Amino acid sequence: MKAPSAAAGRERLLDTAGRLFAEQGYEAVSTKLLAQTAGLTIGALYHHFASKLVLYQETLRHALSRLPVVPADLLAPSGQPDTQLTELVAWFSALIAGDSPAAALLRRELLEPHLDRPLSDFELFVAPLQRFRALMAELAPLADVELVEAAIISLTFGFANMQGLRRLLPGLHTRLRSPQEIARLVTSLVFTGLDSPVFG
Repeated sequence: MKAPSAAAGRERLLDTAGRLFAEQGYEAVSTKLLAQTAGLTIGALYHHFASKLVLYQETLRHALSRLPVVPADLLAPSGQPDTQLTELVAWFSALIAGDSPAAALLRRELLEPHLDRPLSDFELFVAPLQRFRALMAELAPLADVELVEAAIISLTFGFANMQGLRRLLPGLHTRLRSPQEIARLVTSLVFTGLDSPVFG
């Protein structure tokens, strides 16, 4: 078991790294800056983490564990499948548009991946993706599920986070104030092109 001071140093590094990686990106943050900002030596950083990449990966795992999990009622078959799918997309929209360092780090990872495994393997996303695929089997059994997933994630990410989009199309931003509004638009856009549209 680690001594309290060693455990505290490790936690301080994770918190510091989460903030710096989220603000500046992986490439821009040096181990020297990480150690200095956390109030530790470079030696202490390498005592806890074998490399900057290992620290980043552990920081993101730590951050994902702090994000809000999908509500249990969205994982159980109930209600209208199209409504439930839209609510799942709204949960994801709220997740990535959050103002916490953990949400900012998730956005960075979506844009510039540095993990050693896919985000879809993390507990936060396993159950929602399984439910999404089950809903897709009901709503559009002939659709390419991976392509639909990619389209929904990309559109949701764009509408929820692109500051430039807000400046370019201010009227659109006014109409897309909530995760639910973003989710309704995204699901409608994606499903309009399918053989059997399910969203009006």
